[in-house]
Amino acid sequence: MGSPSNDALLNEVRALNLSATNQVQMGIELERQGRLVESVTAHQKALEIDSRMFRRTSICRTLRRLGQFEKAEEHYRAAAASNQARGKLLQLRRAASYRSKI
Repeated sequence: MGSPSNDALLNEVRALNLSATNQVQMGIELERQGRLVESVTAHQKALEIDSRMFRRTSICRTLRRLGQFEKAEEHYRAAAASNQARGKLLQLRRAASYRSKI
């Protein structure tokens, strides 16, 4: 995916790509360009599509840069909870796999 450009039509076409990965990439590029509010919007769209933890870390960084520390903290907490839940699920899967081998 290319970066957001000054070509309005091209940006509209890219915006139609509804994949979470595309939205995260756009958010990261927009942040690099200093377009922080637009970056947050792109990251929020990505989270609506797919709320996996790694996508939350990008929005946390951007919200901190905007001085929106409480919102950033909410996303950090959600990411930590998601990570913890995935860790427990992995432990349960390993335990089930181990038991089936006995």
